[in-house]
Amino acid sequence: MDPELLDTRMRRIRNIDFCSQEIETLLPHCTQKIVGTTIDAFAAILQDGASQQGHDYCMFSSWIPAIVSGRERDGGHAGTIQDHILFACDDQNTAVLRSRARWAFPMCGGDPAHWVLGWVDWPAKAYGIVDSIPEIESASWAAPLVRNCADRIRQEGSMSSIDWSTLQLSLRSPEASEQQVDGWSCGLFVIGAIKAFVNNWQSPIPGESAKEDVRAEALRSFLNVLVTDYGIRDPHAPSSWMNLNLKSVAALRSGSSLLPIWARTTDPGN
Repeated sequence: MDPELLDTRMRRIRNIDFCSQEIETLLPHCTQKIVGTTIDAFAAILQDGASQQGHDYCMFSSWIPAIVSGRERDGGHAGTIQDHILFACDDQNTAVLRSRARWAFPMCGGDPAHWVLGWVDWPAKAYGIVDSIPEIESASWAAPLVRNCADRIRQEGSMSSIDWSTLQLSLRSPEASEQQVDGWSCGLFVIGAIKAFVNNWQSPIPGESAKEDVRAEALRSFLNVLVTDYGIRDPHAPSSWMNLNLKSVAALRSGSSLLPIWARTTDPGN
């Protein structure tokens, strides 16, 4: 095992704190389902890296769909929609929303729970989802959730409302022979879909045969995130538990709505 994976110190990207336990699902041939913390952190890493060269998109947290759908409470342990929007904006300035032509948000829903990527392309007057198993028709819940999330973000950013009848719904998936064939890898497919979205669909959406390549690239990107001073996670504790340090205890006592993700007991994909 890579020695860096034995390092239990915290790493941070945006408002997302994680350690090696959050990325164990990216180890080769792991069949544990990837959770929202991992997907959100990967999306943030890509956007923050692209910020150095300029980009036309915003990658929003999966907590936003969870809150908008009513699965989580705005201002609870999931944080607030307003805060998650700020962290998706360069320099935490919502004015950049107007200049970002494309928006995307990982979303988890359905029964059983399934990850898809929701997206909007404002200049193209199109919106849709990327789904690794299109036959389960996740669009029935995900397409309305894309509209509701975008409406809420526009509202928070003091932007005009949208007539969705003027936008075309587009459903994207890997090629038929490359679609998901198991019950655990939807999060990994969403990581691949995020890469395709960032590249503005210039390359095929990675599928079944590319899963290990997608996993390896994501793992490398996580290990490049700098270690923080937020403490050390107990390597024997389950991933859904937390190892609180003095900073997070103080946040709990003050009622902070934006605890680091590693100090929360739930995840939008659990």
